[in-house]
Amino acid sequence: MWKYEKATCPVCEKNFTETDDIVVCPDCGTPHHRGCYTALHGCANENRHAGGYEWRLPEENAVHELLTREQRAIAVETADGFTYKDSTMDDAEFTAHLLHKVQELVEKAHSESDSEDRDILGVSESEIVHFQGRVNPPMLQRFRAIAGGRRVSFNIFAGILLPYYQFFYRMRFFGIVFCVVEMLSNLPVVLAYLGNLGLIGAGMTDSVGGTNLGTLFGMLHYSLMILTFLFYDYIYLHWMTGKIKTIRSRFENDSGAIDKEQREGYLMALRSAGRPSAAIMLLDSFVCTGALLFVILMVFSR
Repeated sequence: MWKYEKATCPVCEKNFTETDDIVVCPDCGTPHHRGCYTALHGCANENRHAGGYEWRLPEENAVHELLTREQRAIAVETADGFTYKDSTMDDAEFTAHLLHKVQELVEKAHSESDSEDRDILGVSESEIVHFQGRVNPPMLQRFRAIAGGRRVSFNIFAGILLPYYQFFYRMRFFGIVFCVVEMLSNLPVVLAYLGNLGLIGAGMTDSVGGTNLGTLFGMLHYSLMILTFLFYDYIYLHWMTGKIKTIRSRFENDSGAIDKEQREGYLMALRSAGRPSAAIMLLDSFVCTGALLFVILMVFSR
């Protein structure tokens, strides 16, 4: 039997065929479609590598788990150590027993896997994982709590690193808002810098400082930091589920389902729209800051 005959790609969740171009993770052995592996920039099980994870077929996982349980169950302690011989079964009976147990464990594994794909605000957890491009158990746990009614969570990086954190997670609108507030909170410093460059009048800084605009926007900046620290996950989850639903609507057929032929394109669209990106963060931050400096220069140079 071909090794990957009953295996599925962990990214697009489609069964492998013998004609597929398959890439195997060098660390854990997980197979992926080459396109999926490239799109994800690595292994879908990367977060499990530190624990010594090793990929196996579902049946192999079941056998591994079963043998561990059976060995514990029939182990007999002797003076020489442990032996795993079951005197009540011959080889044929024990083999049949194992095969039956394996089937039970495979069915249980599938049912547990299905039950864990919970609904969160109208989208599945697997859709969220594909949108973010990685599995993040702590974040999923917070999302479950928010879907259950909690509004406040604690995300210190979202508060301290605004607007870069928002740009990193592709929340461009919120990133621009925070970028504007941060620029205005530092307006006296910005005007002093532009004055030293001779781009605006030197007295403009004193005029703005006298109106305490810098202090006012500074207070607004710190208020936004605290609110973001407390409510960012709540806002991000609602923004993300809205984006997922919008993308899903483009791939749904008349009955509201996604055909198998469309599923891979749908999952790729999710990752393209939501996967955090340091490059996009730097680009958005640079463009936003440059645009705000240009506007300030136009306003105060008159």
